[in-house]
Amino acid sequence: RVVKRFNPVRVPKALEAELPFKSKTKQIKTNNPARAVVLDKEDKRVADLLGQINLLHKDKTKKRREKVQKQKDAYAVKRRAEEAEADARRQKKRKTFFRREGQNQKTPNVAKD
Repeated sequence: RVVKRFNPVRVPKALEAELPFKSKTKQIKTNNPARAVVLDKEDKRVADLLGQINLLHKDKTKKRREKVQKQKDAYAVKRRAEEAEADARRQKKRKTFFRREGQNQKTPNVAKD
């Protein structure tokens, strides 16, 4: 369902001037820009240390993710090799089974009188 959006009601300035304050339209600022704060030496040092800690944490996380991805890739390669061997075994087994079935069908059944 589409939500309807209505345009704001426009009240003429002359009429708005006669209204009490409670009923007048008000400008509400939603985007208050953050005020610039000048840090003293201690706060700046703390902020720098926190930045360094965050950097180390990001670096460790990145290395951990790379290590896990490398392990996953190695496992996928190993799994593909195992799956290929299993497919070869299954195919060989099927081949021998159907070869024997074919040989059994080729031999004529001798009708006994």
